[in-house]
Amino acid sequence: MTLDAADDAFDRVESGTSLECWTEPGTVVPETPATLTACDATPDDVLLPADTEAISYTRTPEGIVATAAPDHVFPSWAELEQWRPVLDGGPVREDQVRLDWFVVVRPECELEVLTVEPVCDDGVPSVDISVTPPAGATERNSTFYIEWQGPGGGYDVVHGDPGFGHPWTTRERWPGFVHHDDGTISPTHDPEWRLTDVDLVLYASVASNDNRYSRVYRAHVEDAPTADPCADDPGPHFSVETRERWLAGNPYVAVRVLNEDDTAADITVTTPFGGRTFQDVAPGASAYQSFAVRLSEFQGVPVAVSFATEVDGQVVTRERVVTAWVGG
Repeated sequence: MTLDAADDAFDRVESGTSLECWTEPGTVVPETPATLTACDATPDDVLLPADTEAISYTRTPEGIVATAAPDHVFPSWAELEQWRPVLDGGPVREDQVRLDWFVVVRPECELEVLTVEPVCDDGVPSVDISVTPPAGATERNSTFYIEWQGPGGGYDVVHGDPGFGHPWTTRERWPGFVHHDDGTISPTHDPEWRLTDVDLVLYASVASNDNRYSRVYRAHVEDAPTADPCADDPGPHFSVETRERWLAGNPYVAVRVLNEDDTAADITVTTPFGGRTFQDVAPGASAYQSFAVRLSEFQGVPVAVSFATEVDGQVVTRERVVTAWVGG
């Protein structure tokens, strides 16, 4: 406040800084590069989107980082689909998101098939499958999968892979099929599901050295072996089923042996936790026993079965060992 001597009146003079009005930041969405599927593709082959006034893009070992310019924000992460927040040990930055390499680097290669051969393994219908291990594949960075598919491909999986992987050369249990008079095929677990064709799909995943993406190898074997490899086997014929059971909080391994022959059989079941012999088990009947398991962790338990019955006038004994996964 100052005094104006000319009119002896007080005049007001004010000074200070005024704040600009708040403006809502603009919402921007990062651009996702094209997915690379060539067998030899790597992150170095990914073409980063061009920078704009609103977003800039940076190549990092983990993926592509998009940074929003001042006065710009990204939508919620749920709306960004495959872009994710940048987590580097500090607080989450609202102006940055990252697209991991495995989203846009998805190489697809051919898997070399060496053998697909149905075999009767001492009464057990099986299929020998062998492929060439992909380059760089190790026990730790790769997984080999096996699927039986109908005409619908991945939408028509008849027998899926359990997901644990297989050796590159393996003998797998034949899953079982029924052939109908009209030429269609059904899995034994669902005879009403009729298919005009069944193929074998083999595929493997091999992680990159830095584990940032995976290279997928695939082979399609037309006309999978759907005929029973043991159709002409003279026998004895039997099947073994094992299950984990819990009684009063304790784990048990339950073993059921089904006599699939047309004569009575003597059956012996042996496990690391005990055994039992069953005499004169009738055709179509089962021998069943549960054994208390003394294990501190989940693991495979060998179950040995001896099955003796008369075949063509002579007593024939077959032995089989299966693995039961129990414990914990």
